[in-house]
Parts: sequence; structure tokens; C-alpha cells
Amino acid sequence: MSEAVKIAVTPFGDGQHKVTANDNGRAFFEEAIDLDDAAAVDRVATELAQRADLDASAVAGELARLAKLANAPRRPEPYQRYPVGTLPHGVRSFVSEAANSLGVDPVFVALPALAMLASCIGVRRSIRIKTDWAEPCIIWGAIVADSGTKKSPATRIVMRALHSVQREAVEEYRTELDRYESALRAFKTSKGEGSEPSKPTCRRHIVSDTTSEALALVLEQNPEGVLLERDEIGGWLADLDRYTASKGGDAARWLSIWSAAPIVVDRVTRPAVYITRPHVSIYGGIQPRVLERLVGSEHRENGLLFRLLIAAPPRRVARWTDATVSERTAERFAELVRGLLALNPNAGLDGEPRPVPVIMSAEAKAHFVGWYNVNADRLAEARGDEAAALAKMPAHAARLALVFYCIRLVSGERTGDEIDLASVQGACQLVDWHKNEMLRLLERFSETDDDREIRELVDWIARQGGTVTARDLMRHGRRYVTAEAAKAALDGLARAGFGQWETLPQDGRGHPTTRFVLTPADSADVDKNSAAGGASGISVSVNTVNAPENPLPAPDDEAGWRAMGT
Repeated sequence: MSEAVKIAVTPFGDGQHKVTANDNGRAFFEEAIDLDDAAAVDRVATELAQRADLDASAVAGELARLAKLANAPRRPEPYQRYPVGTLPHGVRSFVSEAANSLGVDPVFVALPALAMLASCIGVRRSIRIKTDWAEPCIIWGAIVADSGTKKSPATRIVMRALHSVQREAVEEYRTELDRYESALRAFKTSKGEGSEPSKPTCRRHIVSDTTSEALALVLEQNPEGVLLERDEIGGWLADLDRYTASKGGDAARWLSIWSAAPIVVDRVTRPAVYITRPHVSIYGGIQPRVLERLVGSEHRENGLLFRLLIAAPPRRVARWTDATVSERTAERFAELVRGLLALNPNAGLDGEPRPVPVIMSAEAKAHFVGWYNVNADRLAEARGDEAAALAKMPAHAARLALVFYCIRLVSGERTGDEIDLASVQGACQLVDWHKNEMLRLLERFSETDDDREIRELVDWIARQGGTVTARDLMRHGRRYVTAEAAKAALDGLARAGFGQWETLPQDGRGHPTTRFVLTPADSADVDKNSAAGGASGISVSVNTVNAPENPLPAPDDEAGWRAMGT
């Protein structure tokens, strides 16, 4: 084939691949086909040959070669260190100490904290990006991790402050209810003299029932907003499917709730409920296989999945530590929660609370616009799920910027009525991190069984320090029960470029030791898949996977945070 003509094959979804061709940099062909369809391949090869004056058999051979590369097992993008330094100081201190205490990745603490703090702000504030674009203070987050990774302990340590406020609200409600019942008895005894006392309602900050009817009642009585906290968010997703099948509306209502758009909920025995500005932030954990099964194609197509800030940190060994959350840090975090709840909203003519709109400062707006345009350029090239995910990133960034600003305002880090540059910079950086996590998750959804086996094996080797022997792999589990099976699996990784064998000589009369060494991301061969749409080839970083086991810097160690690239 002529060296001036370049043909590329890239996965396009639904079993198809996009075939593109250019001559000296000028694109002259693009079509999506099923590369397993021999007739389609022959047709495209013939058309390309005619257009570029090439040999049809040579073109067909090139397509076959590129198809093999495009369908080769892929290693997922590496997990990047969570950018703790993007968080405001008050939250950063808590996240740092709690993560070190539990021995978990910082995102196990940070993501539930941000969702909870967003719920505390609720309808009190919104961010106005421009005249016709505002975002509510609503954050949905989910940690995707296997059982036994300390999702629940991390959530409990975060939610302790809000649960304390909820407990006080319940106690106050019980006192008011006793007074109400006494007043009602007196009213009835007086045979209707005076006015009948009004029954009190309990201020709700946290809910767990995800049905529309139950949630509508809570929001009607608590228009400031609530947090939906589910230990396993899979229950919420399962409820969506269950109630959508029977009533046809729950998924659509939740899509509206993410935008704080009005919802109407019809009830069988009571009048319909109309919620003007539903504010519900969400947080929960979910296991990877459960998420893949429950999300399916429906909740990707309707955009529900992409309304979540996703994190899927690798499993790590939680070694013993004497570290704890200091009493002062816990107190400051609790004060932050109460301070956000004390923010005053505007009052509407109907008596319902309305958000106080907050704008960005000029320099903050300039940074947001620059980031927005970079995301837009990438969105223009994306397709399918990736495009849907990227389309939601500006809204996520704006909402996080609002949360960061409110945290800084309440904790005394800053003053002023405009969102500052630091809040916008931190939000954009954090959203870029979550963007990478979402794209990593989407890779999992498209995995074959072979892809999954390779990923799990590579992740396990990385957790061992990046170097293992066949005997180590035999002890790992029942999948590799013989030395031959273990060596064959590692040989397969070596052939695919995931690593290489090395032999260490032994002193004395011992036999040399042969071990498999995982290829670090920064030295991996990235050319082998370049024809397959620029895939990044071998890209699991041993250092990145092991890094979370190191303690985070102390909250006041600015040099340490700068060294982390924050």
C-alpha cells in the first residue's frame, strides 16, 4: 500500500468499527461496519482501492490486520490519585485524617462528604453561570467497589455529623408532638373554643425510601432539600426499574430531580403533590457487577448514569494504623455542616424558599470558560456513552464550584458574594478526575470475559508490587491450580505487552528465580494499538495503584500537598 494513504479502524459500539482513511492528511473515507461481515469488508476494501488507486487485496489485508489490533484485549486506563488538594481546607483536613484512620483511598471519604454538604446547602444557594443557565446545589455520587473495601465505615464516619443534627430534629419533633397532643386534647375538651392546634412535622435531613410517593411527602414538608443515603445504591437503581415497570414514571422523575425541575406525584388516596424545586443529593456504594447489571443500556441512554459522580478506586490492603480523626477536626467538620444548614435562602411570594443565585468572579468565570471549551473540543470528537458523559461535566463542575465556595464562606476561608477562582479551579480539576473515572467505568461495561480476566490479573499483580512468580499466582486463588496454568496466564500477559519475565541468579547451588514484572504505565509500548483509534496500549501504573497505601500529608503540610501535584 502507498505510504501516503493511512487507514485506521476504531471501535464504534454495538459490535461495529469505524473505518477511516486519509491521503497525506486529507480524509477521504469514513464508514462504520461490522468487521465480521466478510461482504461488508470486501465492499469497503473495493471502494477504498478504487478511490485511492490501491490493490483491493492489499486493502482487505490491512483491514484484517487493523481489526485484529482493534479487538485485542485492552488494559483499562490507570487509576489516578484522588486530588485531595482541590478540596477546601476544612474538608481536606477531615478527608485526610479520616482516610488515614480507615486506611482507605481518600475518595471513600471525600465523595460522600461532598454529596452530604451539597444537601446541607440545598435550595439555599444556586450558581448562575449566565442569564439563562443556572445549576442547583445537587450532587449525586457513587463509589464503585467490591464488598469488604470499607465503603460503609467511610460513609458512617462522614455522615456522623448530619445524623447528629437529624437526631436533634427528631427529639425536638417528639417534644413538639407531645405539646401538640396536649393542646389538641385541651381544644377538644373546650368543645372547639379557640383555634385547633397545627400538627408539627419532623425536619428531615436524611431519607432512605426512594419511591416517588414517599419522597414527595418528605420534600413537601422539607423544601430546603434532603440527602438520600443508601449503604448500597443498587437498591435505588433496582427500585427505579421496579417502579418504572409498574408506574412508568420514577426514572423520569429522578431525572427531573437532578435538575431541580418541578415534579408532580399522583397518590391513590391523597391529592397529587407538586414540588416546585426538589433538591435531593444522593450518595451510596455499589459493587461493580451489580452496577453493570442494573444500569444496562436504559440508564445510559436516558443519561441517569452520567448524572452521577463516579469513583472506582482499586482494592488496597488496609494495614493497621494508629491514626485517628482528631477531636478538633471532627468538631470543625460538624460546625461546617451546621453552618451550611444555617444559610438563609430567599423567600418566594408563595412562602417557599428560593435559592440565592451566586455568580462567579471575573477571573473565576474566565477559568471556567477555558475549561468548558477544552471539554467541548473533546465532546465534539466523542460518540455514544463517552459523549453523554462529557456533556454532563460542565454542570458537575459548576455545582462543585458552588459547594466549594459555600464551604469556604462558612468556614471563614474567604469572604465576598462571588464564587472565587480557587473554588472554580478546584472544581474543574476534580471533575476532570471524575471524568477519567467515568470513562474507566465505561471501559468495564464493554469488557469481554478475556478483558476482565486480564484486568483483574493485572490489578492483582500491581497490588503485589508489580512483580510475581508463577508460584505466587498459584497461591492467589483457585483459578490457577497448577504451575503450568499460572505460567501460561503470565505468558499471555507478556505476549500482550503487559510485562516481561526476568531471571534472577541465585548464589550458591540454588536454581535461578524467574519472575514476571509488570510494565509501568510510563514505559509501556503505546504504539501497538495506535492503529486501533489511538488506544493507549499498556497503561496500568504499579506506582499509581500502590500509592494510596502511603499516608496523606498532614492538613497544614502545604509543601506535601504541592508535592502531590495539587
